[in-house]
Amino acid sequence: MYGEADIYTDEKSIEKAWTPMAKAWFKEGKDDPAVSVIRVYPLDVYYWDTTSGKVISLIKVAAALTGTTAAVGVEGQLTVHQ
Repeated sequence: MYGEADIYTDEKSIEKAWTPMAKAWFKEGKDDPAVSVIRVYPLDVYYWDTTSGKVISLIKVAAALTGTTAAVGVEGQLTVHQ
């Protein structure tokens, strides 16, 4: 994703975006001085995704590294509407 971003460090923005999962990265929780919220306004987006499960995809990637060609997923450009 390519775009423009705003960074918020105010308590209201952090409270709104906070999830319990974030605690794994911020030991002091919402009060951790390293916490910020980044809002990205996308201008250009490109994606990759697997067409099969993670284990199968890993096997296909390993095969590709040994010189065998393998289709490991799908990719494409997304249209961004402003």
